[in-house]
Amino acid sequence: MTWYQSLLVSICGGVVAGFVTMWLSLRRFYRERWWQRRFDGCAAVIESLHDQKRYSDILWGEEAEGKEYDADFKNAAAIRSGDGARLIRRYADLGSLALPDEVAILLTTYLKEREAKPRFDTFQEYLEDQKSAETTLLSKVAPAAVKGLGLSRTWRNRMLGT
Repeated sequence: MTWYQSLLVSICGGVVAGFVTMWLSLRRFYRERWWQRRFDGCAAVIESLHDQKRYSDILWGEEAEGKEYDADFKNAAAIRSGDGARLIRRYADLGSLALPDEVAILLTTYLKEREAKPRFDTFQEYLEDQKSAETTLLSKVAPAAVKGLGLSRTWRNRMLGT
């Protein structure tokens, strides 16, 4: 083999190796980016549920327990709760594009159940139902997110408290 043939073989091998490396690196990059988006979606949904639950707790404290809260504090909680409700609806509409399948199903089911609820006789009954639904959903979303994101067993044990 002459020197130019061995040079040509080396260049071709280097080009092929470069393309394979680039392809594998881009594939990993996009897969990690997709995972990060789903993780961010789950974190945003859990935070929004927490904000809604906090506002329900404030309303419950005023209605059932006779507590009084600062108006600015209550208004800030109401704004965060409203923003959280909009974010939950958006993520439910995005579904599996932005969240793991199980989390998307939980959100969609929650919203359908909330829309199908009958009118309540008192505001206190409504708050009891709302608090119960938010607590139940919050307790289901975190483990479903951990499972859907494929996090390690250590994460699962921390989230489930085992």
